[in-house]
This record gives sequence, structure tokens and C-alpha cells, in this order.
Amino acid sequence: MSVLPRLIPLILLAATALLLALSHPCAADSPFFSDCAPNRTDDTRLRRSAQQGNAESQYILGVVLTVRAEEENRAGWRGQARMLYREASTWFRKAAEHGHPQAQFALGYLLSQGLGTNRDVAAALPWLRLAAEQRVPDAQYLLGMMSAHGEGMQRNTAQAVGMLADAGVAFATHGRTNLALECARAISAITPGHPSVKAITEMLRRGGWDGTRDDASLSTGTGWPVAEGFVVTNLHVVRGATSITLLLSDGTQLDAAIAHVDERNDLVLLAVDDPCALPPALPLAAKAPELGADVFTVGFPQAAILGSSPKLATGRISGMLGIQDDPRTYTISVPVSAGNSGGPLVNLSGEVVGVVQARINAEKVFMETGELPGEMNYALRADLVRALLARVPHGRTGLASTLRKTFGLGCPKINLPEPNTLAHHANTVQASVVMIVAR
Repeated sequence: MSVLPRLIPLILLAATALLLALSHPCAADSPFFSDCAPNRTDDTRLRRSAQQGNAESQYILGVVLTVRAEEENRAGWRGQARMLYREASTWFRKAAEHGHPQAQFALGYLLSQGLGTNRDVAAALPWLRLAAEQRVPDAQYLLGMMSAHGEGMQRNTAQAVGMLADAGVAFATHGRTNLALECARAISAITPGHPSVKAITEMLRRGGWDGTRDDASLSTGTGWPVAEGFVVTNLHVVRGATSITLLLSDGTQLDAAIAHVDERNDLVLLAVDDPCALPPALPLAAKAPELGADVFTVGFPQAAILGSSPKLATGRISGMLGIQDDPRTYTISVPVSAGNSGGPLVNLSGEVVGVVQARINAEKVFMETGELPGEMNYALRADLVRALLARVPHGRTGLASTLRKTFGLGCPKINLPEPNTLAHHANTVQASVVMIVAR
């Protein structure tokens, strides 16, 4: 199963698994809650305390149950995971009703994602707002992004900027550099030149940030099957990794290995032992998109905050060349974030026209100009993927693949391109994309 049995569930847990209540001494020192969470042998004492009405114990028990739910979900036990999420929600609600701010966020998050219950954004919002009012930065960030995009509420850019500014300052204060920069970039995209951007970046500099990202040893990104047995993603997602795990939409985990690398174009093909275990491949477009063409991507941005479910982002081809007129890439207006790297850029016929690769280096631009740019991102052209595939010998057969063929069990076919609605293609792509966890 997973090569990361302890860290993967926590990367996929929203901010419940990040900074805990400041009153909990482990929280400030540990990036992952499992370092502080009681183990299974502590349940009796923890439950007794929770049943006696201790809000902190109720919250901790909810987190323990949520972590276990993720473990069960990744193991394919969906029914057990739902029951654990439902029980976690019960304890989060009890703590939330006692005014516990992190429990309020956790309950709001589970409701907003439909974990253990039907998705109910309307029911989630009051709890998220209560947590935000008590300065839980993860709640401020999530509400800010929801307000900016009009998710579950009327779009309100002033409110979005305010929430994101508060979250960015808090993230910077606690050394969560990447999330602080995400807030600054989102604010700049909504209101270019807003003074809070400068305030956030100056606070980061006072904390020792030198203009580069503080990437963790564990990296997540997006990939997608491009041919039988092969998943394509960006090389920078897995560079230097000693283990690579693919997380499929049905909860399956597959170990993967690097099969072929295109160093110049930041592309890599990952191979799995059983090619038939992968979902259907996505078709490469036969021709390039036109300027202004509608495109979208589905991926896993900021999984630690936004969760493990794939997210849709839409936009257009805004430039036929990339940065400094690079002919290998398109400029796109599709909003992307850390975790989208390697995802498919898809047209409205369901064909992949590119691979999401990068955002403009917002930090460098800020240091040189004093302003952060808006949505200006880049995708590698699909022809580069086609060229990479042409250089790779096919027909690898592992034991699992041989057994499938022996018993007449076919592999999932490649999806066929067809004109259809955005919703239709987004759901098709959602079933094929995989989260990549590299360590």
C-alpha cells in the first residue's frame, strides 16, 4: 500500500491537520498533527474526557477520527471512512458549540466538502465565519477564496481581499511562507497594487524569507494517464524523490517509478506495475488551440488547505507563446496554484492541449517591480508530450498485466474526444487525473 502511511492522510486533510489551537502545545512545533495526536491506545481516556464536555478533548478526538477516516478512504474502505467522518463531525460540532475555533473550522470544512454527509456549503459558512472571526487563518483563507469566486455566497472582492490579507499576515507570522505568498498573489489578482501585498511580503522578509519558496521535502502535484501504463506530469514535481505514489479518484494507491525524462521541457513519464490499474487515458489534441480558446484544468491545488478532491479551474489561451516568447508554452488565464503542476490543460472537445507547468514567478516580479502580477500562467504544448511518448518503448508487461490479459480482462480505454459541455468534460477528466505524492 502507501509508502507514506502516516503523512499522506495528513497532506490530504484540510487545515484540521495543520496549525492546531494555540492552546495545544504540539501545534506550534509540528507541521503535521499526527506527531501530537494520541494513538489508538489513548482512546479510552480521550473519549472519557470528551464525553465529560472538555472541548479540547472533543476537538482532538475529532482530528484523530478524521485522520483515521483518510487512512480508511485511501485503503478503499469508503463505508468505514464515511462513518469515521460522521463521528468526527459529531465531536467537532460539540467542541464548536463550546466556542472552540479550530473545531469550528474543521466542522465547516467537513460540511463544505461533503465528508461523512451531504455537501452543504450553506451549513458550512456560519462555522467557517465563526472560526475566521476568531482569527483561524485557514478559515480566513478558505472564506477569502470562496468570496473571491462566489462559492456559496455572492462574490465580494472587498471581503475576499480583507480575509486573504488577514490570513496572509497570520501565515507569515507562523512561518507558513507558501500559503502567505498564495494569499499575496490572490490579493494582487483581485486588486492589483493593494497595500496588504507589500505588508505580507515585508513580514516574510523580517522572518528570514529571501525571495525563494520554502518547499517541503514532500511534494504533491497532478498527473494523468497518457498511454497504457504511463502517467505524465512535470519533472519538478518528482525531482529528487525516492518514492512516488499515485492516488486515484477511487482511493486506490499505486507505487510509480520514473520511466522517461524530458529534462529540457520539465516533463516525466511515470510507469506503474499494472498498466490496467490506471484510469482511462486522456487524448492528446491533434491541433493547437487558437488564441482566446476556452480551456480548463482539473487538479489538486493546495491539498493541505483545499482538500484531496480534484478542483476545476477555467480560463482561456491568452497567449500563443510563453514567458519571453517561449514557443514551447502557452500563456493561460486559468488560475493555478501549488499542486496543479502537471495537470492536463483541456479544450471543450475533451482533448489535452497542454500540461500545466508554471505560474509567473510572482515573488521575483514583486522584488523587481514592487507589484505582484495577476493571473498569468503557463502550460507546455501537448506536442512535447507526444514527442516524449514516441521515444519510449511500449509493451512492458508486469505480472499483474500478464494475468489480466491471460484471463481476458481488458484495460480502461482512452477517452474519445467529442464536443460537449464543460461539465461533461470536467467530470470525465476528474475521473482520470491522479494526485502525485513524491518524497
